[in-house]
Amino acid sequence: MSNSNARRQANINAKKFDQLMKDIQRDVTRRSKNSKNLDIWLNKLGAYVNTNPFAPGGFKHTEIIGILENIMSNAKFKGLARGGTAELVKGVISENTMHYVTRMGDDMKNNLRKIAVDAYNQNMNPHQIAKKLQDEVQGLSKTRAKAIARTETMRANNLSNYVNAKLNMGAKSYKVISASDCCERCDRIYKNGKVWFDIDDLEYFPPLHPNCRCVVVFSTRTAAENNIGLNIEYENEIKSFQNNTSKLNHEVVTIFDNNGKKLLDMHKGSENRVSIPKNISDIGKSKGFGLSMHNHPSQVSIPSQGDIRNFIITKSQYGVVTGKNNYSITIIKNYSLANKRIDGILARYRIGMNNVKDEFVKNNSNIIKNIKKQYPNDPIKQNKELSHEFKNYAQKNHDKIVKQLNNELNRYDIDILLM
Repeated sequence: MSNSNARRQANINAKKFDQLMKDIQRDVTRRSKNSKNLDIWLNKLGAYVNTNPFAPGGFKHTEIIGILENIMSNAKFKGLARGGTAELVKGVISENTMHYVTRMGDDMKNNLRKIAVDAYNQNMNPHQIAKKLQDEVQGLSKTRAKAIARTETMRANNLSNYVNAKLNMGAKSYKVISASDCCERCDRIYKNGKVWFDIDDLEYFPPLHPNCRCVVVFSTRTAAENNIGLNIEYENEIKSFQNNTSKLNHEVVTIFDNNGKKLLDMHKGSENRVSIPKNISDIGKSKGFGLSMHNHPSQVSIPSQGDIRNFIITKSQYGVVTGKNNYSITIIKNYSLANKRIDGILARYRIGMNNVKDEFVKNNSNIIKNIKKQYPNDPIKQNKELSHEFKNYAQKNHDKIVKQLNNELNRYDIDILLM
């Protein structure tokens, strides 16, 4: 189902659920008329106050199943064998929806019973009690019934589209399009389709909250490829730079201004440091760089703490670090924020790297034991060997490093993409 149709169907299902709640509201009012004492009231309202009306065997279970079937009709699976993945996903959607509906039914049962008992204890007349019961059902309809219908319809649509895109289309990433009046959280996370997520990253897969109407668009390109939005000229320049520096044992830097003009070409630095001439650096500080790239002879193509600092200070639109087999792109989305919080950013960078080192130590206890055994009384050699082993680990685990760094830096609108 198309995303626009899904939103329309979500509203239709919300109206169906609302109509069911209005039927319950009228039924509760009708049953509660002319009740002379509490026992008569509770007896007449037994279908609502003694049992969950939506649970199996409940007074309105059949109607709920009808609404559930309407919600499930949005889960269209193309080209998938019946009984396979499609049925598993449908089962998840169905169970999820029934969970929320059943909880609402339990709350309605308990609340209606409490209202009836409390009202009688307060000597309210039947008309007043009927009004309170009516208001309770009406409130549930407005706050929860419609929300469940809308939210679960969108969940069914998004999940079925996800399965189809991943298994049939070979999708590698997705973005999320929000409604024009979306909440602050969805706007901040999704940026109305400007941010792409890896196809297996479901932490922010919509719906994020009740009444969420965000829809998903899929791509066969990776999230990194979609997020950087590099023009072809820059892509070619990066690949050429990577090829030309893959065998160097010292760092070099190439810089373009925001208009695509090359300001610096293969400017030589030391084994682990590049030095940008002051006149070029001043251009970055005042106007910003379009592309700033340098190599890491260590083949660990992850920006160092110093690299992050330089990318911030020179307002580099794309900060690239290359290695032999891959490269990273650092994107800073808010230079004003980054400049103000640069010390905090670098502190967070160190936390991220320490998390990587902790993981290395945890997963390589035998290596560490052997180093200590080999150099029992020489902490300097121990640290040297440990650094060597960590370097080897880092060369093979770029993705883990990037993940830890992004966990710390994303809060400052900084993304590191591994290409």
